[in-house]
Amino acid sequence: MESSKEAVENLASFSNFKKYIHVQRQVELELLSILEIAANSSIPQLILVCGGVGDGKSHLISYMFQKYPVLLNNFQKHNDATESFEPNKTSIDTLNDVLNAFSDEHLDEGKPEKLILAINLGALNNFIDSEKYRDHFTKLRRYVNDKKILETTILNNSYDKDEFFQFINFSDYHMFTLNNTGPKSSYIYELIYKISNQNNNNPFYNTYVENCCSCMIQDKCPVKANYEFFMDQDVIEQITQLLIETMIKQKLIISTRSLLNFIFEAIVCNQLKSVHITEYKEILSKFSFSEYIRSLTPNILF
Repeated sequence: MESSKEAVENLASFSNFKKYIHVQRQVELELLSILEIAANSSIPQLILVCGGVGDGKSHLISYMFQKYPVLLNNFQKHNDATESFEPNKTSIDTLNDVLNAFSDEHLDEGKPEKLILAINLGALNNFIDSEKYRDHFTKLRRYVNDKKILETTILNNSYDKDEFFQFINFSDYHMFTLNNTGPKSSYIYELIYKISNQNNNNPFYNTYVENCCSCMIQDKCPVKANYEFFMDQDVIEQITQLLIETMIKQKLIISTRSLLNFIFEAIVCNQLKSVHITEYKEILSKFSFSEYIRSLTPNILF
């Protein structure tokens, strides 16, 4: 759900579940390339990991700290979407504290501070344009403007050895690619496959085997039927193409969080979303045949 505690990633932790659900993207490879060079830089390095809400910035940073602990040993990290523990400070005040080493005054000191900052584009814009702090971060503001980070224009974001700042913008990366056979999205396909894959490493599948397959009312459960529907790789491919078509025709940007919500809603109908597990079997036992049919994925989607 959009309001879940998992929506804002805790950069200090990376669970086995998050490790399992991770799917590699091009943005990951390019960020890794930047970090490998920045790690050896003798000048301060602020790595801006920018984008929109729920696109996976924090997840990727957490993943990289878990996978490359030696490489990132000298880096600090901050997620601007996390809540401040100082209620008297605004988010902009907190950012000022976090970025203090990268203010005009302290950059001139030349201390080789290294920070990876996950930040939404709106928050970045608000900070560099804030009346309170803009004059303290003119170099950062100039860099953001020169690189057109806040615009739809896509510029080269490869590492610049002479800069204090580097960036990667999730908004520059589509979930799909175009080739001779049409649009494809290995990311969408693999993320859905991670959820429905019949593998003992899959926590979703393990729950299905341990609970659904031995349930006395499994034949009346649309959630079980829908999950099994998603096990078919042809179904995954068709749903992937449907999502790509929707993004292109409707000019939609679908975040990773929205994609996961979509999968959940395609498996669990509205009538069962908020039902507590203790009431679930009782409600299903009273499901009519027509209610069951309406709750199947094809009818949820179409």
